[in-house]
Amino acid sequence: MNYQIKDTSQAKTIHQNYNLPYFVAKVLASYSQEQILDILTYQDKEIIFDKMTNAVELVNNHVNKNNKIVIMGDYDCDGILATSIMVKGFAKLNYEVGYYIPHRIKDGYGLTINLVKQFIAKDYKLIITVDNGINAQEAIQYAIEHNVDVLVTDHHQVDLNKQSNVICLHPQYSNLDYEVSGGYVAYQFIKNLISYEDDYLHALAAITLISDVMPLVKGNRSFIRKALQNIQDFNYLQINVLANGFVDSSMIGSVIAPKINSLGRLPDIYNPNTLVKFFCSNKKIAILNYAKEIEECNNVRKQMTNDYYQELDNYTIKHNFLMIENDSYHEGLLGLLASRFSNQEKCVSFIATSNKDEYKASIRSIPEINIYNILSQYEYLFTKLGGHSQAMGVSYKKENAKEIKKVIENELKDLEIPEKSYDVIKLDEVDLELDNIIALRYLEPFGNGFQAPLFLIDNAIVATMKGLKNNQHYRLNILFETKSYEVMLFNVNSCDIKVNDHLDLIVKLGLNNYNGQTKLNIIVEDYLIR
Repeated sequence: MNYQIKDTSQAKTIHQNYNLPYFVAKVLASYSQEQILDILTYQDKEIIFDKMTNAVELVNNHVNKNNKIVIMGDYDCDGILATSIMVKGFAKLNYEVGYYIPHRIKDGYGLTINLVKQFIAKDYKLIITVDNGINAQEAIQYAIEHNVDVLVTDHHQVDLNKQSNVICLHPQYSNLDYEVSGGYVAYQFIKNLISYEDDYLHALAAITLISDVMPLVKGNRSFIRKALQNIQDFNYLQINVLANGFVDSSMIGSVIAPKINSLGRLPDIYNPNTLVKFFCSNKKIAILNYAKEIEECNNVRKQMTNDYYQELDNYTIKHNFLMIENDSYHEGLLGLLASRFSNQEKCVSFIATSNKDEYKASIRSIPEINIYNILSQYEYLFTKLGGHSQAMGVSYKKENAKEIKKVIENELKDLEIPEKSYDVIKLDEVDLELDNIIALRYLEPFGNGFQAPLFLIDNAIVATMKGLKNNQHYRLNILFETKSYEVMLFNVNSCDIKVNDHLDLIVKLGLNNYNGQTKLNIIVEDYLIR
């Protein structure tokens, strides 16, 4: 591990020109000039979708005829909240619509002919897709042939060979010059349909920008900042009961979104449609009861994933690649398990389970390896293949497993992974004050395109250390300059730190809220023993 200390020489100028706390100015000065200007000077513009007027007219025509309308969603956080935004939005017009969150295993992803047939049987005259539909040409054509209209709202990559002649709201067909989520597109439609901005629906859409890892730039930043302020001011019950403390971008990404995702991952145990009821309900008792079910499902999800991980104590990593096939794994948990192995072992992980006559796998990579570029060369080995540089989902015939393993290992065998390097902000003792960390909220949200800062605590002395959960985690008390601090080291395979060691610590800073008290939270990302 090595690190580079970022230049923060602009801190004084930013502090004086923008009247920011000095520590905030110091952190902000470590970002690029473009990012600094984006935060300090960006002005929102009106968002215009090419077919918005047509979309509103289409829906109003069906509403005026009292036709049945169904919202076709998706089983992840973005799709579930996009569905909730639509359902709740129509409720504000006193118009009840149907909705459906597909079963991950039985239905698969997106609008299909089979689902259209089910909607036709229930006499729906308009299907509105959210977070899916942009490439569902066959299903859309089938609907049209049976006198059912379709409105597509989506944000996924457009396949120009699979376009249908229906009204489509998509960021590619708008004045947006940055990526947004399906929930954001759904919100923009509802805002136009009901002719005002609803703060609660705005908050749900902001959660989807974070959960779907959209770039936190330009309008996305201001959209989320407003939502976070509204969440704080209006105390939305549904959002607060899912959180474990103060709601910021980190809480949304690490706690709230995984809980929402959990029901979609385990649809054979829990019904993900429950989440739409939860987010659309106005009754406190019902909301709290739904919240208990969501919490229970998330705990089951965590336990099952942990059990899978703990059971595997004998596996082989070759050329930075790990491949595991296990028929007992739950399909909805493959991605979580792959992510854990990839993060823990710093490798490409390929975790698969059988589904009828073929295998399904989730693949997670490390930043140094673009796994999509590698596997796209061998598309003939898979029945399905999709994703991006760091995460993929594939299906394949069992007889191709050995060849898949062979070609990936061969592609990676000569690849040299460079030593991990960090860009950090050097901390002084005066920086590690609670008020400074609270003030960092000014720079929210952190995430894709604007990563949370990493800090350097240099030459810290280990005073005490304690292993937790069978030495998976460690709590250290360190001496830094003239004060002592508690720091946490999570998810380590082995720890070579000893009491009295001198360390350079790469850390993230946050807040820990417990029993009404707020404390400084220092999480170790990496360390160097001097």
